[in-house]
Amino acid sequence: MNRSISRLSPGWDLKGFLWKSGLPVGWFLIAVLLISSAYSESIGYGLQNPLLRAHFRKRLINMASAPDRFGGRIYRIDLRSLERDVDRLATHYLRELDKKIAALRHSYDEVATLRQALLTTEEDLQTRRRLLRDWRERFDDLEDSADDLKDAVRLILPWVKGKTDFNPELLITADNPAFETEIVYIGTQIEQAEKRIREFFFTPNHTVTLAELSGDNVVIQLFRIEKLSKQIKTSL
Repeated sequence: MNRSISRLSPGWDLKGFLWKSGLPVGWFLIAVLLISSAYSESIGYGLQNPLLRAHFRKRLINMASAPDRFGGRIYRIDLRSLERDVDRLATHYLRELDKKIAALRHSYDEVATLRQALLTTEEDLQTRRRLLRDWRERFDDLEDSADDLKDAVRLILPWVKGKTDFNPELLITADNPAFETEIVYIGTQIEQAEKRIREFFFTPNHTVTLAELSGDNVVIQLFRIEKLSKQIKTSL
């Protein structure tokens, strides 16, 4: 792999692929703040998600029950306080979900940044080895972030299919410098997964499509990100 990277010509800018709006930095920061604010406000929509509420309501009811002497269950629940507690737990879940999405994107950005550094550096062999080691660690972070987000989604949607046959062959050639194809593919999967998660958890509709229940779904996409990141990391 060291030889493959050293033979690659510079000029493949994946960060340019990711950030191609062309806006000045100041405008970009303003856009990020506006987007973050919009998602924060949409937690109110998320609190109306029936599956999310049902999950936490069931958990709270189970915690509030106790066995009786006849083998049944006794429930001591105040309905008004129950719904307040559902709101509290659901709000915490949605905020944590937003953080996990941000962590996945951050891990991917670091992978892309180090990839560019590997392609453009003309430093000594020791520097390149350090960059390669750091790149391997960032792929480890990317794998963990995808798995963490996947577990969070499956907490609410445990019935969706979680794995699929996905065994891509890594292309280690000068025509595919530093896994450009694979990394762009991961970026596309992240973008699509985030869109689906936000549409389901942070919008008024909360619809579960047929794809979410059977074939290609957000959990499968996160599984692909996790597995492909691991494959690349192992190959380095």
